[in-house]
Amino acid sequence: MKRAVVSACLLVGCGFSGSSATSDTSDTPADDDAPPDDDTPDDATPDDGDSGPLIDAAVDAPIDAAIDAPIDAPPLPFCIGTGIVQVCPAVAPTGERTLSGTIDTSLNASCDQVAVFSGREACVLLGGSFTIGTFRAIGSRPLVIAAATTITVAGGLAVSSRRSGNIVGAGATAAPCGTAGAGGGDDDGGGGGAGGTFASRGGPGGFGDTSGITSGAGGVPGGALALEFRAGCPGGDGGDGGDTSGWGGGAIYLASRVAITVAASASIGAGGEGGGGGDSIGAGGGGGGSGGFVGLDTEVLTVDGPLGAPGGAGGEGGDFDDAGANGADGTSLGAALGGSGVTFGGNGGDGSAPASGPGPGGDSQFYGGGGGGGGAGFIYVHATVFNLNAQTNPAPTRM
Repeated sequence: MKRAVVSACLLVGCGFSGSSATSDTSDTPADDDAPPDDDTPDDATPDDGDSGPLIDAAVDAPIDAAIDAPIDAPPLPFCIGTGIVQVCPAVAPTGERTLSGTIDTSLNASCDQVAVFSGREACVLLGGSFTIGTFRAIGSRPLVIAAATTITVAGGLAVSSRRSGNIVGAGATAAPCGTAGAGGGDDDGGGGGAGGTFASRGGPGGFGDTSGITSGAGGVPGGALALEFRAGCPGGDGGDGGDTSGWGGGAIYLASRVAITVAASASIGAGGEGGGGGDSIGAGGGGGGSGGFVGLDTEVLTVDGPLGAPGGAGGEGGDFDDAGANGADGTSLGAALGGSGVTFGGNGGDGSAPASGPGPGGDSQFYGGGGGGGGAGFIYVHATVFNLNAQTNPAPTRM
């Protein structure tokens, strides 16, 4: 079980108006059998079904003029994004906005809108344009930033999960995932947990106490998931240990009607958390969390700074005297390194890399097996013009 994490549709109304008419019966004779007035002109009296000129005058009044009047077509909605996420506010957003610090997407007050994409709630920020400095998103919902014109990422934009500081990226705690297998238990050495799976499968956990009559089986990763806007998945816990699995990376989607620029000094990260080392004698290491989701949706996209949604590394198994080392958190620039350092614990598997999948956890002959590395997440690109001048981990999925 993961440790508890505590963090602080667009409805468009359609007006309907109508009018109702009532008949005035105050002038209706009380006696329907009263004889007609002898002074009534003969040609004003209807006879034999002829409605007569007075009635015809009312029937022939220009009612058709109102009925045949053209009805104005409703205005087309103002939408931002043409990919897998579209935001259609009631009014086109305006104004220049600057983002820095930390946002908690669990709080409704933090969001301009709470909308539903792929069946899940997301926190939406709206503006005419955005400049994003050093900015981190945490909380239970993925984050969408939607601009009527441009978005410039000038600093570190992060929805990554981090063991250092106990940080969980936006949407990661609520992401529906298949279970990454936990390591099996054993009297002397538990197996390592499997790495989390998203775009690619996590690495399997290593076996513990392989020289014994029984051994702690390594956890088995789940199958890869389809592309959709959501956060990554956690790894599995190590056998005979505590809560050692790493969280998956969070999810962020940038949508702009004109252009998005990621400056050379900037970065966007949605890496998974590294698995924890076996936290007791002979415990298996935890599996690393998978990478999360980075979405970029615009007409002209220029990326001069690194993008990353890699998996975290697996934790090392514990031995007879020491707890295992933690796996490294996923980074944008290469594979996170599995935990290592104790004498007899199995090493953790590396996290996913641009040219390779995550590594398996190492077996231990006598004590705890290592956790598997986390699989890759998605870097989704939907752009007419795409200028890529920086490293990405993994490679972008362009649609």
